[in-house]
Amino acid sequence: MTFPITDETVSIIRSSIKAYQEQPDFPKKEEYGIDDEELDDFLFDSRVIEEVTMETEKARLTRLGIIFVIPVAIMAMFTFDTKLRLLIGVAGGIVACSIYLLIEKAIQIHHDKKRASSGAARYCDAVLQYYETHPIDAETAAE
Repeated sequence: MTFPITDETVSIIRSSIKAYQEQPDFPKKEEYGIDDEELDDFLFDSRVIEEVTMETEKARLTRLGIIFVIPVAIMAMFTFDTKLRLLIGVAGGIVACSIYLLIEKAIQIHHDKKRASSGAARYCDAVLQYYETHPIDAETAAE
């Protein structure tokens, strides 16, 4: 399952389940060890995570700014050449921000892999694959 899950993807999954759940070759939730509540929780959580990620962008940029300024402030305490202090401080800020971003990305990848290996994620993948071979037309959606 690729993350983030968009509203369109959730809509496709839900409409495919509604339209094709009675088909014998359609993926069954029981085969993936999940029920309706687990699927709803997974889809909801995936959407909330995406929304929270977008909302916390301001906080993330604030943290990066603070991380960048700390080495510059530390270098301001030393008494040698002003230009050299500034360059070392800026370089230290860039390195600190880079390390922070790498750690943040590693944590995000870990969480995405953990969610992608769940039964609900595998079921959603199977539903999307079924949808690709059996697209929902106007007649099927109306039923």
